[in-house]
Amino acid sequence: MFRRNDVYYSSSSLLFVTPRPTHRILSMKCSSGCSCSPITRCDEFWFEDGNLVLQAQHTQYKVHRSLMSNRSDFFRDMLTLPDATEGTEAAPLFLPDVGEKHFTILMKFLYSQWGDDLKFTTYDWLSVVRVAHRFQFTSALRVGMDNCADLEPDLKLYWAEQLGITEWELPARHAAVLAFDLYGESAPDSPAYMALWLKIYRARETLARVRAAYMQRCIVARDAAPVPFKPLCQHMAAALTLVIPRASRKDLKTKVENALREGPMCKGGCLTFGEESMLLWLPREEDEFDIINQSWCSLDHCEQELETKAYWLGLRVIHNAHDLAILVE
Repeated sequence: MFRRNDVYYSSSSLLFVTPRPTHRILSMKCSSGCSCSPITRCDEFWFEDGNLVLQAQHTQYKVHRSLMSNRSDFFRDMLTLPDATEGTEAAPLFLPDVGEKHFTILMKFLYSQWGDDLKFTTYDWLSVVRVAHRFQFTSALRVGMDNCADLEPDLKLYWAEQLGITEWELPARHAAVLAFDLYGESAPDSPAYMALWLKIYRARETLARVRAAYMQRCIVARDAAPVPFKPLCQHMAAALTLVIPRASRKDLKTKVENALREGPMCKGGCLTFGEESMLLWLPREEDEFDIINQSWCSLDHCEQELETKAYWLGLRVIHNAHDLAILVE
């Protein structure tokens, strides 16, 4: 870390900028001409024995240098600079691009005691992840990530890309594409999020085409198998054609059964499939992950390459006699 013109630079490209004096901050005007909110103290995290004053947006915190240095690699490096003068009531250390709400939640976590019931929501834990990642609170970041398991996959993918959390990126990408009943309706209103959903929709359409081609090859292979099978009735074929391309694995059997009930049934009852055999109408999960990753690139998603992928998936079906044997219940 080094300092130049009152700006600190670190290896993580974060900035700490020396703020203007308090009385000037109080008189600052927004670009729209309105008066900015006055500076306030966060009573919950304004400790009389604190020795480090931080400011996030219009809120100041008086906390302990030892805690911040012990928990954050960034603060440890920054606070050990010999000419660091910020961090007092007269000259608080300003935290750029950090919301006061998110920083307060991180402080609640850092000052909590073992066994405290924080009653954090998933979105509170996401605030911990965002601020902890920015300021290199390693243990807080790990705990926050562990508690975001219930975060919607599209939001997890969005923040993985925004923060560079590679551990989240691929699993969240696969989950977002394969959650066919998920739509981006209650998430960040930003160009990056909209661009993310364009990629999700594109990957879904690519996967739908591959699934449809794979299913048709399954039908052809089943009909051509040397072992005689009960014919696949037109009602079941229609239901599979309707559902297979755009259904999640966990809902596949239920949606096929619902599709059958909505249309005409065979007199003797349509051919049915169990949970395990129903999934055999889909490509293997790892193959679908591969298809999603191929279609994720910003360029046109290599139609010929994906068609070749579908062809080889079809050959895998044709030569897999064991799978064909259990394609019927």
